[in-house]
Amino acid sequence: MWPPRLAFEGGDLVTALALGEQSLEIAREVDDPHTRHRVLTQLGHIARGRGEWLAARDYYEEALPIRRELGEPVDVAVSLACLGHVARALHEYEDGPGALRRESGTGDPAGASGPRSQPLSTISPARSRAGPR
Repeated sequence: MWPPRLAFEGGDLVTALALGEQSLEIAREVDDPHTRHRVLTQLGHIARGRGEWLAARDYYEEALPIRRELGEPVDVAVSLACLGHVARALHEYEDGPGALRRESGTGDPAGASGPRSQPLSTISPARSRAGPR
């Protein structure tokens, strides 16, 4: 298993962050987009675990275009779900459902299914708490 993830799952977020940043530096140096988007996502998880929501959003937003470029719809959905968690934590409900519908290609969160619907299910409960628009 990947060392930053082991540290993260063991609750050592300081070590996880340091190892993740080292991994990201290496992934950038060798120009490995597959590893880079995975490291960025893990760094986002670490930042979320530390309550650093804006940093988490930055990592997830950096990972998203890499995942789009690689053409992996499930990975794109994961990035969007992560951004949905951050939006919900920051109480940024306004455009979440609309942006996720546009990205996933579905018009209705209730009618969506499969991995592409995960981002919609992440933000939909937040939307209902935000009240009518």
